[in-house]
Amino acid sequence: MLKIWILINDKAKAGFESEHGFSALIEFRDKKIIFDTGQSDVFLKNARKLGLDLRNIDAVVISHGHYDHGNGLESLLRETGPKRIFIGNGFFNHKYGGGKYIGLEHTIDYYEKLGGKFQTIEKDSEIFDGIQLLTAVPMISFEQPEEKFKVEDESKKLKRDFFEEELYLSLESPEGTIIITGCSHRGIINIMSRLPKDKKIKAVVGGFHLIKKTDEELYKIAESLKAFKLESLYPCHCTGDKAIKILKEIFNSQVNECLSGGFIEIR
Repeated sequence: MLKIWILINDKAKAGFESEHGFSALIEFRDKKIIFDTGQSDVFLKNARKLGLDLRNIDAVVISHGHYDHGNGLESLLRETGPKRIFIGNGFFNHKYGGGKYIGLEHTIDYYEKLGGKFQTIEKDSEIFDGIQLLTAVPMISFEQPEEKFKVEDESKKLKRDFFEEELYLSLESPEGTIIITGCSHRGIINIMSRLPKDKKIKAVVGGFHLIKKTDEELYKIAESLKAFKLESLYPCHCTGDKAIKILKEIFNSQVNECLSGGFIEIR
């Protein structure tokens, strides 16, 4: 059984706080993983309201190097002490969006002094039994990261950011695979296409980054998702209200929007 507590999302249940960002506590096969940390300590406040003790987590995964997914890392380490943290290659590179800096607030040295034990994932890796990290998926569909996103290369020059450090969590259960994603900058269809054709995908939880897509693109993506025969979708964070409405139109009751303070149980 999989349990997911949504600690941060752009919208919240009554009594909980929200901010632009994403964070979730995932409990699966006796392991507890924090996936993303939002942009501040708000995820900790929501965790406390939910009665969750994050000091006993087994690992942290940060999906990509944007502030709204990783800046809460400082607060987490101050709360928990030393923790194992999985990141993609290039996670700490300086990142920009529309000319504004949107990368991590601190350097790796700063987080290491707080107890962060970083492990860079460069290829698909099983980090615990039945729990795998998938690396940046090939972009085989029409989906592409927005051109406004830039990243510094080794010579400090800005180039288009294709989010080559992006990580996704894949949980293997007898009933099918569950995918957790932070923002899906490289495309939600591309992420689904990465899995073997014979894999049953039970659920997808996370940000799908559809907020800037046209209606035509959204319907195309929704119809493409139908081919994977998903049991349920849990759109969060950067998916966007219009996209969620269209997904509900196509998938009906299979779509459940994420909210800060929300709880998901998948058997």
